[in-house]
Amino acid sequence: MNYAEVFEGLTELTGDNVILRPVCLEAADELFEATQESREQLYRFMPWENKTVDDVKAFIERSLRQQKESGEFNLVVREKESKRLAG
Repeated sequence: MNYAEVFEGLTELTGDNVILRPVCLEAADELFEATQESREQLYRFMPWENKTVDDVKAFIERSLRQQKESGEFNLVVREKESKRLAG
């Protein structure tokens, strides 16, 4: 199944406490900061370098290419009330 087709035009999915949105370059700074807060716990699960904001931008650009090519995509998780990035 090509999920890019299923979720084409998706802007967000909203639950009781969280919002899921497709990853985008505009979230790079915030995503970098969020991962730095939990670096020790996250790095063993992260298949990409995350030492600079440019590393995060490169990851997002790869994700966007993969979305177009294979339908694979990444989402960001935000707290619904505060809109703060949670993952």
